[in-house]
Amino acid sequence: MTYEEALGKLEDAKVALSQAAERLQTARRGALSGAYNPRELGEALTAYRQIKRLCQVLRAKVEKLEATREQAQTPPFEPTPHMRFIRWLAQAGRLSDW
Repeated sequence: MTYEEALGKLEDAKVALSQAAERLQTARRGALSGAYNPRELGEALTAYRQIKRLCQVLRAKVEKLEATREQAQTPPFEPTPHMRFIRWLAQAGRLSDW
């Protein structure tokens, strides 16, 4: 899965989460108003929890892919002239052991 695909799936999951939250809120209001339907409330709560967990998993994937993407964009290390000189001293045996 690429970063863009994961990001798209996360956005879709966020939309589904907001819809599930709205459905759950409606079921809770129904329970408070006296039109209690335990099956509807249970289904709404289960759907909300599943979608919330999916959002957490997708968010973790996006963060992992983002970190991998940032590491890939880091330029390779270039030693400075000072560091090359120190390496030459160590390799040539001219750097004394302290």
